[in-house]
Amino acid sequence: MVREYSTRVRKLTEKAQAFMSASGSSKLNWGKSGRLASAAAAAHIQHKKASIDASTNQLSLHQLEKAIFGEEEEPLTDLEDSVDPRKRHIRRVPDTYKSNGHPTPQIMESLEREMTQLVNSANRVTFDNFDFAKNCKSKTTDIPKDVKVWDDDQPRIAVSADGIEIAAYFPNAVKSNAQKRTVQDLLDFAATVPPSEHQTRMSQNKPDSIYKKVPNQLHGEHRLVRGWHALGQKGIDKFGPCADTVKNFNAVMKLKLKLQLLFHRVNVLMKTLDPTHFQDAQKLKKDLMDLHPAYAALANEETDILVYDGLEVLWNVWSQLHCDHQDPTFSWAVLCIFGGTFTGGYLYMPNLGLRVRMQPGDIIFIKGRVIRHCVEEWTGGQRISIPIFTHTSVWKMVKELAERLQPDEATDDN
Repeated sequence: MVREYSTRVRKLTEKAQAFMSASGSSKLNWGKSGRLASAAAAAHIQHKKASIDASTNQLSLHQLEKAIFGEEEEPLTDLEDSVDPRKRHIRRVPDTYKSNGHPTPQIMESLEREMTQLVNSANRVTFDNFDFAKNCKSKTTDIPKDVKVWDDDQPRIAVSADGIEIAAYFPNAVKSNAQKRTVQDLLDFAATVPPSEHQTRMSQNKPDSIYKKVPNQLHGEHRLVRGWHALGQKGIDKFGPCADTVKNFNAVMKLKLKLQLLFHRVNVLMKTLDPTHFQDAQKLKKDLMDLHPAYAALANEETDILVYDGLEVLWNVWSQLHCDHQDPTFSWAVLCIFGGTFTGGYLYMPNLGLRVRMQPGDIIFIKGRVIRHCVEEWTGGQRISIPIFTHTSVWKMVKELAERLQPDEATDDN
């Protein structure tokens, strides 16, 4: 058996030697191997170079963010980051976006539960000095001596003496990682469409001092309204998107797609806080889509899920004391705050005697038509405010909903 095995080995060796020596195939194969090795080495070097370039770009981006926003404090943790380490192997964090850029159903359901819980966990605080019905007719000038401050992590809802929800404070509604993504999306948009000055009703005919001008920070505003009336106009034929949206249509629609998770947060908060008004706003949007095909193209669920039409992005803008005279009495002004590390910038409502924290990630609801409000001084990094709103002239186009506006005599849109 040993002899038979040795014979087989010898024959295999002879065949191998014959194969290697035949027609210089040994050189051919080794040359091919060398070229493969050389190509592999080149690919490896290219991969290392790409990694170094990526690291350099990432460092540059980090330096840019530091220049704009300053050093960050300890970041908030996202819901998916707070999972018990012992359970990470059995709990899979869902993907945030589908391949077409839209949020996945799983993340939408998760956010709906989170926002609903945020409203349900809110403390209700009654302001006995403020009667909503009376202030709809005549604004009180009384200012309470004692000022309440909401600046912790406890959600709260302000209720008027006659039982109407008039303001709501939802701290940390947008967690740290989502904040960073949103800020980057806004910066990318601003790089394509620079913010302008003195374009909104709030900023027109106002001094330049309403803008906080700081080196390496942006100041100004973007109007991204889906549908409204120009000054002095009314009716469905005069209804349409604002000029900025038309002028920068592609960039605006790309940004709105990236803001869908923020819009979903706002929708769920409003639906849970004020279900009757939310249903009315949904009906208004649907009826306008039926009446106005061009509006329907901008407002369908594939392009913009936000229930309200009004949207602005304010970069380092001071909001002076005012009421939102163009808004319906029972509508909400929704204020979403983003940016870097700054101190101050509280929302002050003097007739309530209330100051509310407005830090990145916080979302505030107020009945802006009835309640006077302004933004206080702040210092530090970039401050970005995203007001979301609706206008009375839009509601007047749907008869069933217009009847609910009485006695509402708002001015036309700007």
